[in-house]
Amino acid sequence: MPLPSRKLPLSTSLNEMIESPFSLPPGLGKEEKKKFKILREKILEAVDPQDFIETIFVEEMSHLLWQIYETRHRIESLTSNAKEEGVIALLNGRCENLAELVSSFRRRDPEAIKALNDKLQEFDLNQFDVDTHARQAVGKDIIILEQSIEAKRDQFERLVQSYEKRRLIVAERLRRLAEAQPKELIAPSEAVSLVEA
Repeated sequence: MPLPSRKLPLSTSLNEMIESPFSLPPGLGKEEKKKFKILREKILEAVDPQDFIETIFVEEMSHLLWQIYETRHRIESLTSNAKEEGVIALLNGRCENLAELVSSFRRRDPEAIKALNDKLQEFDLNQFDVDTHARQAVGKDIIILEQSIEAKRDQFERLVQSYEKRRLIVAERLRRLAEAQPKELIAPSEAVSLVEA
């Protein structure tokens, strides 16, 4: 019994080829999937892949950029949580309604933010003290994440250079093809006149 064919049907378009063989990053929720697809679409528009190999470049670029954005988000989240912990540590025992203020602060209530800033100033504390506390709490984690971003940026840059190099090679091949017309593409009448000349 013959094995089933693994060839894609002839009707498969480039867009279908882009969608079907590639997977989304693991563990994405509904919103993240939507955002990833938007990112991929933007890269597709920028790159305008001419063949399947170039769609692989698009896929790799999409995944790398997504990882960079995701890591940046983790840094922001870590920093935000650490600042919150810093405010709690600095005002602990100095503010009666601290738990209530922090709860409102988490909801980004402008009045709670102002009240916490006022309390910090009351004890000669400021944003610098909060940031210092945050850096002590999560500084090492943030350094590791920032190094991860740098490594991914380098990887992305190498990928872009590889893509540019490929496009240059393809462009050069096309130029050579334009300059030296292959014999099989010369019309019979042209071939005769060339021989006579």
